[in-house]
Amino acid sequence: MATILDVANLAGVSQGTVSNVLNRKGNVSSEKIKVVEEAAKQLGFTINEKAKMLRKGSSNIIAVILPNIQFRHYRDFYTSLRAYAIKNGYTTNILISNDNPEEELLLIQQAKSAMSEGIAVFSCLEGSENKYGQAGFTNVCFVERRPQFTADYYGFDYSAAGREMAESAVRRGYQDILVFTGSTRFSNENEFAEAFKQMVKVGGDCTVTHISTDAGRISHTVLTALIGERKVDAVFTTNIGFADKIRQIRNSFSGKDELPIHTLAPVFTLPEKDYSKYELNYSYLGREVAENLIKSIKDKPKLENHIMDNDGQRKWHQIELKKPGTKCLNVLALESPEALAMKGLARLYTEKTGTEVKIAVFSYDEIYEAFVNCEDFGIFDVFRIDVTWLSWFADKILLPIDEIDPDISEIFPEYIPALTDKYSKVNGRVYALPVTPSAQLLFYRKDLFENVAMRRQYQEMYREELKVPESFEAFNRIAGFFTKKMNGTRRFGMAPV
Repeated sequence: MATILDVANLAGVSQGTVSNVLNRKGNVSSEKIKVVEEAAKQLGFTINEKAKMLRKGSSNIIAVILPNIQFRHYRDFYTSLRAYAIKNGYTTNILISNDNPEEELLLIQQAKSAMSEGIAVFSCLEGSENKYGQAGFTNVCFVERRPQFTADYYGFDYSAAGREMAESAVRRGYQDILVFTGSTRFSNENEFAEAFKQMVKVGGDCTVTHISTDAGRISHTVLTALIGERKVDAVFTTNIGFADKIRQIRNSFSGKDELPIHTLAPVFTLPEKDYSKYELNYSYLGREVAENLIKSIKDKPKLENHIMDNDGQRKWHQIELKKPGTKCLNVLALESPEALAMKGLARLYTEKTGTEVKIAVFSYDEIYEAFVNCEDFGIFDVFRIDVTWLSWFADKILLPIDEIDPDISEIFPEYIPALTDKYSKVNGRVYALPVTPSAQLLFYRKDLFENVAMRRQYQEMYREELKVPESFEAFNRIAGFFTKKMNGTRRFGMAPV
């Protein structure tokens, strides 16, 4: 097995130079970097990562212990945490406890063996003993489930969520309610259930049956509760995963009977027809936990309670018509993710107003051809197009909005001033509203920006560090560096989308 000494002898450099190259340290020229990398490749030399971490004294690994990954709110939390961690030079290791205390204890040791520097955990452990502290971890964030000892805790206001959802039940006049939660030994489930029951007791006159269950028993629990002669008015739950199971059983066994389902849920881009959702921003929660963990790794951690704001119930259906609606609206939309979003919102509009909305999706080439043949546009009432087309065709095929609504200019204070002139007006007339201005995204190949030889070559050429550009001047310089014309070797590092 090759050693650093073997690599040094083959490359004709010192062991210190080889160590600096492999560990990305020191002031080594780009020529020597290339020689060392070639020698290491020829000998099949690879760095023992665990030994490297021992020498370094840190791993830059954050362990994330989740009950499961089948429920969306856990996935949203982890995805956001991981994105922030990677951006700040850390990697993540996802571990699944299945809400089994014995399994979680094993995962603590697994995280210890991997030399994890921090842990974010939805813990199922009970008792006043801090098993994480006993294992030697000082950087631990307990999420959603408050431990029985002083610790860094992140969650939402679950009591407020319970009260507000109960108020909604009272307003709707429900008489018989089922409430499904996870185990009430977890603080978030208990806080929600107690606040819900107390609010109904104070504000309404209905029966509330609280059922505690878990991911493994939810289907059987719901089936037992719903199948029978009992007429339930609505179901409330603390878990979007539970809501999915409830919906499946309702659709399979209740026939034409509609059973309203109200659930806590992560933030959704579009409304969900089958549920009434009370939203909690798990993506934001994940980012906050990641930021706090990285800060506590670098500095002495502060043991605090961090309660995030609830997003609550969004009012998707607040649509007010100033005039009687038409029977049908035909919409032309440029092919894009927003076109899919429009279809979801169109359903809400139809439910509220009775106006059917038909959306035709065109590609760039198709829309240009259609614009040239303007006679084809008589069937469309509304356009969602790129601003490029607006200045070309607005005065030829579009009706100024101020002729439809003379008061349209009253909404412009809601927009950034520069948007209205560029994205709304043509020759001083209002033809459009800037509802979805887009931004250009640039994707970068991480391996190229982390390549030791390229970083050194760039440093020698420009006397500055090679990193993702933050200005167009830096972008143009780096783009030139990665081209054949500039340095004789074609390299692709950036791709605008």
